[in-house]
Amino acid sequence: MSEDVLELQMLIRAAQRGDESAFETLLSRFETPIYRYVYSILGNRTDAEYVTQEVFIKLWRTLPRYSFDASFYTYLTKMARNAAHDCLRSRAKHARVLSLDSADDPDSDPLPMPDTDPQNHPAQAYLDAEKSEMLQKALLSLPEDMREIVTLRAIGGHDYTEIAAILSIPQGTVKSRLHRARNFLIKILESGNFFE
Repeated sequence: MSEDVLELQMLIRAAQRGDESAFETLLSRFETPIYRYVYSILGNRTDAEYVTQEVFIKLWRTLPRYSFDASFYTYLTKMARNAAHDCLRSRAKHARVLSLDSADDPDSDPLPMPDTDPQNHPAQAYLDAEKSEMLQKALLSLPEDMREIVTLRAIGGHDYTEIAAILSIPQGTVKSRLHRARNFLIKILESGNFFE
């Protein structure tokens, strides 16, 4: 077992016993990836911030029941997925329409990228604002089932097994949806001259 895994288990066990400092450490480690994932589902900054906050409130209440059967990140991502889908159902119930065009929604902004300091991430240095916006629009134009898988893989860093567990689908379905989503994204981005 690696030191990172051991350290994470110690933090979780301390937080399970009510150690607020350990929980704060978990929050600081996982808040940004969970926000990014929730945002990819909701496409709205305000709702994503609210749902992310709700996920961590629920985590604090349910953490004593976490049994280490699944990886903590998978457990947390599944919780976030359920909360985001609850938010979507609530939106539908209140007849609000989710805008896929960030320019039409003042609470919507491009999906936050990992640290974009060119010195920390040289590959990010060449991306300008126009290409980031094009990529965001392409991602949001994917059907929801494909968008979730792309987000879980590319932004969340989950492997096929974890994605299958989070979405409660077979690994083969994960692989085929990811393949179709990649092809779909390539077509959209090529038509928008993203690769030039």
